[in-house]
Amino acid sequence: MKEENKKRLLNRIIKYVLLTILMIGISFGVYSYFKAGEDIQPIQEIQKIDQQETKDEGYKPDKAEKEYLEKLKKFDLDISNDKILGIDEVGRGPIAGPLVVCGIIMKKDSNILGVKDSKKVTEKNRIKLNKEILEDAEYVCIKEINVNTIDELNILNATKKAMQEIIYEFEEKSTVCLVDAVKGLRAKNSEYNILSIVKGDDTSYSIACASIVAKVYRDSLMEKYEEEFPEYGFSKHKGYGTKAHYDAILKNGITKIHRKSFLKNLEEHRK
Repeated sequence: MKEENKKRLLNRIIKYVLLTILMIGISFGVYSYFKAGEDIQPIQEIQKIDQQETKDEGYKPDKAEKEYLEKLKKFDLDISNDKILGIDEVGRGPIAGPLVVCGIIMKKDSNILGVKDSKKVTEKNRIKLNKEILEDAEYVCIKEINVNTIDELNILNATKKAMQEIIYEFEEKSTVCLVDAVKGLRAKNSEYNILSIVKGDDTSYSIACASIVAKVYRDSLMEKYEEEFPEYGFSKHKGYGTKAHYDAILKNGITKIHRKSFLKNLEEHRK
């Protein structure tokens, strides 16, 4: 009987030990499973983000882009191998929001791939280029002309007024001024040359740089107005006269940032 009792006791001990080992193993396995899940998930998310960033880095300049940059740079160098003041505006056409004019003097060795007329660059690439341009600029001046001035002077005179102020401010810091298709500007120094270039933002490196800076600046303003007037969709159309924009005006009324002189025929857009 004693031997049988010993065997039973030994069997119970063995079963207990085995059960304990089994429970520890299961617990460790469950812990390992969830722990592994916690470690893997963030890694997967990071990989997705990295892949997305790589995919969306923007265009990678090819031979055509390099040749285009050389063309823009050559145009400027043929005019002057010294400091050039490039001026361009953004926002003459919209029915809402300010007009923005940028004057910029780039470093002589500036050579930023991708610079071109801001209308031909995607929003993401404009933001990237804007940062590079500002880093490569010796002088930058941005003029913001509000809607009241636009309505009072008209859009052309408001544009000239801002450009004129930039020229007065920077003519002593540059040898020549290149302006995108605006004539009738003058400098204090009668010997200072101001050249009006048709399609300048697609011809001159300096003007193209000014075009991008002005565009990014104005777009950021319109996105801020979206927060104040969410029912108008300013972050999408940036103040231009889209159907959705006109519909919003007819429904909600004219805001303080709308150009009243541009909306004299507003009723024509009513369905």
